[in-house]
Amino acid sequence: MGIDPKWSSTKKVKFPLTFSLAYPDAIKEVIHRDNFMDYL
Repeated sequence: MGIDPKWSSTKKVKFPLTFSLAYPDAIKEVIHRDNFMDYL
């Protein structure tokens, strides 16, 4: 699972291309202040 933490839920997130190519079936999610409790 690829996780990218950030504070602002409005800013755009881009996962590294090398990660996306190496793990094409991985679930990529963004953690921000509105959903961080789901990951704690």
